[in-house]
Amino acid sequence: MYKKNLNFKYYEHSVLPLVFGLALFLVTLNIGGTIPMNMALTAQISVVGTLCLSIFFGIVAFGINHRRLTFFRTFYSPGTIPLVGMLLVPIEVLAYSFKPISVFCRLFSNMMSGHAILKVIVGALSAMPITKCGGLYAALTVSFLTSLIVPLFVLEFMVGIIQAYVFVVIICLFIKDTMGHYNRH
Repeated sequence: MYKKNLNFKYYEHSVLPLVFGLALFLVTLNIGGTIPMNMALTAQISVVGTLCLSIFFGIVAFGINHRRLTFFRTFYSPGTIPLVGMLLVPIEVLAYSFKPISVFCRLFSNMMSGHAILKVIVGALSAMPITKCGGLYAALTVSFLTSLIVPLFVLEFMVGIIQAYVFVVIICLFIKDTMGHYNRH
């Protein structure tokens, strides 16, 4: 995944620890939500927002540090007519700036939705008055809800791993965009 999405060798030694550490960190935060009656830290706006913004500004600083003024070529395509370029540069800057927001929304919403579904089912199961229901009806309802919980926990576990993977892939693509012409061999 790393070589496919970044495809450059010069900065490999400085980017690989970031990507690998970020992947492990996100998997740990996401899987923490599979512990019963616990919430994944990535389902909280402040955690994901801080993570996305710090990575975004870090990658921009990394790009400016290594590319200097050529960093701003990221927003202007070579061969573009100057008049069209003047219109496209603000659009490119806006699109570049919204990348951390889109990554934030993806990670937060996916982790929050899985947790919300589990909480609703577990809450329904624990709030069910078993003594007031008929014997067979209560047993069927409890067994049905219990049979939903285990696959949902497995699903949330898998979603946590997949969301960490997607987040890291998008960050790799963002690094690739930021490094611009240095990406090519």
